[in-house]
Amino acid sequence: MRDKRKSACTKPQDFYVFRGYSKAPTVVYIPLFNAVNCKGEVLEWMRKYHTFRLDYSCSEITDLMEKAGVNIKNNKEKLLRVIGDIIEEKKVK
Repeated sequence: MRDKRKSACTKPQDFYVFRGYSKAPTVVYIPLFNAVNCKGEVLEWMRKYHTFRLDYSCSEITDLMEKAGVNIKNNKEKLLRVIGDIIEEKKVK
């Protein structure tokens, strides 16, 4: 189990869906730095752009926006499918 948790932290997938039931919402999580868009360099990206950093240069912001754009491009179909599934579920209820 420990290996799975370590792998999830150092090599996160690029798309997660946490299904909401009853009144809980469904959450789609697309990690900014993941195994797909960082190609083995997830920890390096996480160290460079850590959570509590408050200032970024223009080129660093561009880097981050490019990663976010790649994430959406890579997961567009999955994201649309999840949204469509949720809409269909709401119609049935």
